[in-house]
Amino acid sequence: MKQKDIDVFYNCLDCGDRKKFEELLKKYLEKTDNKEASEDLAMLFLHEYTLQKADYLAAFLEIIFKAKKELALVNMPENPFFKLSIIRGSTDLFECYMEEGINEFLETLNRKERKKYFDELLKVAAHYNAKFLNEYKVQIKGMHYNGGINHDTDGRLLNIHKEDFEMMQDMVDKYNTIVGRRDIMTLLMKEVGMIS
Repeated sequence: MKQKDIDVFYNCLDCGDRKKFEELLKKYLEKTDNKEASEDLAMLFLHEYTLQKADYLAAFLEIIFKAKKELALVNMPENPFFKLSIIRGSTDLFECYMEEGINEFLETLNRKERKKYFDELLKVAAHYNAKFLNEYKVQIKGMHYNGGINHDTDGRLLNIHKEDFEMMQDMVDKYNTIVGRRDIMTLLMKEVGMIS
């Protein structure tokens, strides 16, 4: 994807301009094969994603699948949009992927094929979960970051160094990602009958 296209897509996402996003998407999909399009668009979402934007970005993901459902089936089971939901631990993006992207495809499968399909998705999810869990390190208050310093006599306000705040925010983001991956994997395990 050309940088100018990337910038326009990001601008649409930042401004919430669904109409412009849809127009740009249509033009982009006309000149791009499905594999490249799914990889490029998933990468846009990967960089734009925060937990606070998850539901908002799911609405844009829905636009993509309405424009071209085939993008949800590219390179299965390692579809870029599926991997995006796992890497970010986003149940919002995962549910959109399932409902808007592959639901029609799933309806064509018999019970055995459906179980096999979800088993393959679960293997991919487990792989990425293990890969990222191994990258997380223990963070110790006082060693890797400091807590706040009382700012008022009530003890309700704290001053905190920017670096410490960023470290704590990063830990919260990683924690939420872990919880999201767990929830997605739980849904997949239910589909394959591992748990009820």
